[in-house]
Amino acid sequence: MLSRASIGRLPIRPLRWSSARFQSTSLRGLPFKVAEEVAEALNASKPVVALESAIITHGMPYPLNYETALKCEQIIRSTGAIPATIGMISGQIHVGLTTDQVERLADESNTNKVKLSRRDLAPAMALGVDGGTTIAGTMVLAHLAGIKVFSTGGLGGVHRGGENSMDISADLTELGRTPVAVVSAGAKSILDLGRTLEYLETQGVTVTTYGKSKDFPAFFSRLSGFKSPYSIDSPQLAAKMLFASHQLQLESGALIACPIPEEYEAEGLKIQKFVDQAVRESEENGVAASGKDATPWLLRRVMELSRGLSLNNNVALIENTSRIGGLIAVEYAKLIAGSSSSSIPAAPYPHPPVTPTSSSPLSSLFSPAPSKQSAKLVVVGAAAVDVIATTGSSSSSTLMTHSTVPGSIQTSLGGVARNMAEAAHRSLGGAAVEGFSASTMLVSPIGNDSFGELIQLGMRSISMRTDGLLLSSPKESIESASATSSSVLVERRSPVCNMVLSASGDLLGGVADFSALDTLTSNEVLEVLDGSSPALLALDGNAPTWTIQDLVGHAYGRNIPVWFEPTSIAKSTRILPAIRSVMQTQPVSSTMRAPVAYVSPNVRELQHLFQASREPLVEAGREVPPLTSLDAWFAGVDALGLQAGISSDAFARLGGREGEFLSKEGIIQMCVQLLPFFQHLIVKCGEKGVFVAMRISPAPSDRAAWIAASSVPISPSRPFVHTIPNSSDLLVLRWYPAHTLTTPIVNVTGAGDSLVGSLLASIIQGEMAKEDPFCHPGRLDEVMRRAQGAAVLSLQSTQAVAPELSNARHP
Repeated sequence: MLSRASIGRLPIRPLRWSSARFQSTSLRGLPFKVAEEVAEALNASKPVVALESAIITHGMPYPLNYETALKCEQIIRSTGAIPATIGMISGQIHVGLTTDQVERLADESNTNKVKLSRRDLAPAMALGVDGGTTIAGTMVLAHLAGIKVFSTGGLGGVHRGGENSMDISADLTELGRTPVAVVSAGAKSILDLGRTLEYLETQGVTVTTYGKSKDFPAFFSRLSGFKSPYSIDSPQLAAKMLFASHQLQLESGALIACPIPEEYEAEGLKIQKFVDQAVRESEENGVAASGKDATPWLLRRVMELSRGLSLNNNVALIENTSRIGGLIAVEYAKLIAGSSSSSIPAAPYPHPPVTPTSSSPLSSLFSPAPSKQSAKLVVVGAAAVDVIATTGSSSSSTLMTHSTVPGSIQTSLGGVARNMAEAAHRSLGGAAVEGFSASTMLVSPIGNDSFGELIQLGMRSISMRTDGLLLSSPKESIESASATSSSVLVERRSPVCNMVLSASGDLLGGVADFSALDTLTSNEVLEVLDGSSPALLALDGNAPTWTIQDLVGHAYGRNIPVWFEPTSIAKSTRILPAIRSVMQTQPVSSTMRAPVAYVSPNVRELQHLFQASREPLVEAGREVPPLTSLDAWFAGVDALGLQAGISSDAFARLGGREGEFLSKEGIIQMCVQLLPFFQHLIVKCGEKGVFVAMRISPAPSDRAAWIAASSVPISPSRPFVHTIPNSSDLLVLRWYPAHTLTTPIVNVTGAGDSLVGSLLASIIQGEMAKEDPFCHPGRLDEVMRRAQGAAVLSLQSTQAVAPELSNARHP
């Protein structure tokens, strides 16, 4: 188990179950929002484990509360179950919280949050407050949602002196009337454990110890001096017990008490002494007789006496129960699935099970892929509609404040991922070339609105496949749904950028709504792929950080190269947590494959990426060391062997006089430093052209061609080629000056995306021909010529991607 200090170093990942990882799901007739993944799991009788949120709001200090909540979800997921953290945000009950919501509840500056037991749920909803559900509150909501297993820390109970004060936790009465299994570390050791067990017996609650012994655990200690009526020593046996309760349709719950892991027993005994001391002090100073104030005082005092040791053990307990709860839920789900065809009655749900409708990722794909062909290129990110309003020449911008002015309005399709996908589709010939008609798939969330229809029509008009568009369900589907079924509601609006320009083209203002991208999850993308492995996965920076991280990890493990298009300065660093995650899970080696195969920043995005990689990052609400402090980065840079004899003068000569800016502006140096993270850097230098830096493993004939190309007299076309020591790899630096424009620039919105889309198409074509276009100087020159030509066509077109690109398709 982990100490608090080590938890601070954990690579807590906002994986596909983290921030905005789920879409809202409504339970018909109940004021719930259920994470779609949770709803789908319940519908399919897959294992789900509930988690409380009072421990987030009131149980631990920030950021440990936030990190522990995410870690528990991760542990449950590792067992094969789905976590469902339950809480309240602004009066709305959520079964499955996003990481943003978890952080909101964890934030100590959020004073608008309360503890939610059964009695508090209704008034808290009416008041619209934030709340963390206690064991009792979580049981109520878990039962309503159809969740059978709930993992937590320590159960409430009869407080010391409770025989006089009647201070008895609602957790106990809830266990007596709600059929949910609570997997806990026993009851809090500051309580009267003997009377707690007596009260549970009176309530008809099944109490078992998880293990060989019947010794009832005392939270920090494996021994309390009391016995449970039963013991169970495996997840299978625990599941059988719950299933028997299910068959009998008992309305009471079960307590599965899990002793603290043995490695924490010694520390637990020390903490128990501090508990005993705190109890004595509370009796001496009168706090013990104060009722509800006694428990918070005792908890604080134990933490003070143990100097934080109790907090570390608290984390260990919760992680342990999360693991055990997940294992039990998995076994219980197997029993439920096995009983579906027998005479055993189904579990009584208080509501119809959640049924995914057309809004789920699987059914929201509104048109089949042509011939069901697997995509060779998958592009993930934004598809948008650009609405451009231009004022008339006689209009004054000051009149717009409270009125309308004459002008013109135009709409066009945009979005970085959509632009790249269209450019690749056109470059590959679209439907005109056999084998390429379905090779490009765009995966992007859109709304069921007129803008979404416009995106679909635009793509279909040029024979682009649309089965990767994730279409949300209209709100009216709830009203039209059968009274006997519930509906999953995914509320998304199609991304739209509405800009107002002056008659001279200056931006006066505008509104951009890309909120649909905030809810894009890796689960949706992977379900669209349906198990297939594309030859190339391209991501734009509009996707959430956690989604990018998941997809990069998925692709890296399957040897699928990833292309990252930074999109903007602010979004360029969304790739960095993914890089860290991959590099921390791979053995350190000088030959380690870079986590990301291709990246295509402009110069300012390159500078931002470079600087961010050298500074501490904030991930999941905590600061982590710079990427350049990783051993894998040092190994990658050292392996290049540039310090052995490569001077800055050699860099300065690259590209001749015209390419001096590459060295003076530090572009070369930055790219070389980033090579352990990105195998190929394609830097868009605007009117100065394109710079390529890469580490490649060419075939012997291609290697000879590169060395020969680097031996010609100094000229803009001569590459810098360096043989990497103890390796057959080459470090190649190559600058491509910009093409000369012969006509005025009409539009700059899609030039970079068109260049990238053309390069994506070249990689796909090379994959089909078994030739890497980047591994031979002649092939790379041709690829870059076409890509820069695609950018020029875009500059001369009113559309982001020039239709003429189809006529200049790849042979």
